[in-house]
Amino acid sequence: YAQIAAIGEWMYRLVGTRNRAVNLYLGGGMFIGYEAYDPFGKLPEYFETGLGDGSFLYGIHAKLEGEFFIWRNVAIVLGGRLPVNFTSPVSKLNYHVSAGLRINLK
Repeated sequence: YAQIAAIGEWMYRLVGTRNRAVNLYLGGGMFIGYEAYDPFGKLPEYFETGLGDGSFLYGIHAKLEGEFFIWRNVAIVLGGRLPVNFTSPVSKLNYHVSAGLRINLK
């Protein structure tokens, strides 16, 4: 299955170094979207899930994120999110981890 969602969140800076080179954020948010079952048609014809094509999806999530600046405007960002889906018949609780590069334009 695949989930397509719009997410809104709020983050609070828990701790950070004095020069703000290393920061840790905690927060949460809400999401709304669509959950598609077998979006690429990979399941064989004889396999019936009983789920249909997809369903409406919404829920809340908690998030933890670390930000590590390697240059003045460039940071490595590591994060984790724990979403709770209220309407998904496939899974009610998931986890997402992420890693990325953030460039702040000023």
